[in-house]
Amino acid sequence: MFAAWPGPRQPGPQVMHDVSQTRVNRARPIIFVAVATGVHYVVSLSLFFKTFRIGMSQFDEVRLPTTGESLVSALSTVLLAPFALVEDLIPADWFSGKWGHILFFSNSLVWGLCIYLAFVVYRRWRLSRRAG
Repeated sequence: MFAAWPGPRQPGPQVMHDVSQTRVNRARPIIFVAVATGVHYVVSLSLFFKTFRIGMSQFDEVRLPTTGESLVSALSTVLLAPFALVEDLIPADWFSGKWGHILFFSNSLVWGLCIYLAFVVYRRWRLSRRAG
């Protein structure tokens, strides 16, 4: 007389695939930003110390920088741009010693997010151009 209720419907294999794909798609931006931040952090810190070493050698020898040294200094300035300006506004003792890495890392995080956003905008622009 009454049909047995089959219970809650179980998702099929296609639905399960979509759910796992969604998880992967959510993790991609985080991985992209993390890698970009890590690479920027290492490169900017290395260039910062290289620029410091170049400055000290120029001070000792009283000479003009070579083209390569000027290029390294300019690249270091560009990579440290947003937070190098902030550093002048805050007291020097706030980020002394190992706390200075917070400033470098937050700068790299801003760069990583900007690189990701630029990548997304470029990708959408390219897709819209193909569609139109």
